[in-house]
Amino acid sequence: MDIRQLRVIHMVCETGSVTETAKRLHVSQPAISKTIKLVETATGLELFENIQGRLVPTTQVQTLLPEIRRLLNTHRDVTRQIANLHAGKSGVVRLAVAPSLLPTLGAEAVKRFQAQRPDVDIKIIATSTRDIVSLVARHEVDVGICQPSSGDASVRVWPVATGRVICVFPEHHPLAEKAEVTPFDLEGENIITFPDTEPTAMRIADTFLACGRKFNRTIETNQSFGACCIATQGAGIALVDSFIHTQDYFPRLAVRPFAPAIQLDVHLHLSGLRTPPGVVQDLCDEIAAVGEKITN
Repeated sequence: MDIRQLRVIHMVCETGSVTETAKRLHVSQPAISKTIKLVETATGLELFENIQGRLVPTTQVQTLLPEIRRLLNTHRDVTRQIANLHAGKSGVVRLAVAPSLLPTLGAEAVKRFQAQRPDVDIKIIATSTRDIVSLVARHEVDVGICQPSSGDASVRVWPVATGRVICVFPEHHPLAEKAEVTPFDLEGENIITFPDTEPTAMRIADTFLACGRKFNRTIETNQSFGACCIATQGAGIALVDSFIHTQDYFPRLAVRPFAPAIQLDVHLHLSGLRTPPGVVQDLCDEIAAVGEKITN
């Protein structure tokens, strides 16, 4: 039996009438009668008994009725889901984001997106810039947010936010008297910052080299949040990006600009081999809007 035949049998069970069934399904009465006969021939079952002018389902049909209802409900759900997918009202969006960008740029963009698309599931991976570019290139995620990379040429990028490197340390540290912190000020200090797999780490190291000072990185972590957690314990001075909300998460830490200034550009990454679905583009729009806000 196909789904149309199941719908006819179910409706006749509900109404007990060929006439009423034809009316509700917007077809002719002969079409309903023909469908009943076709199903009876195909199954070898007697579907209905005529009792005082009313079609009453036989015991065999009553046994099948729960399964018929389940199949009809499943078909209805699939049809609705297809319509929602076409309209961009449901589905799954996969986002890869650098850990330091997740608390601010990523989190707020997801919140704004979810408010507009509550039926869309969002899968988030926090990982390195190199992995983000690779995931986008392999179509394992739909959108990536990270610093610029010379990664796969099949990945399209465009800028969405700008920040800088900041210096973070306990509020009573002597560096708190400085308006900005330079490599000269960090002479002899333990530095907590990113591993060399992250672009920012290499730029920080180059700045120390240009100033003729040792880059004394004693602790490395790929998360600004983690670096700040360690800094609260007095284990070193954290050099992180300005996208983290230090005042919200770490009110007892002092924050100063690092100089010479190291500008950090954040790019949106998408596959260059296919046009993003509307629901993915909506998330990109929210990321761009939040990026503009935190840059300004």
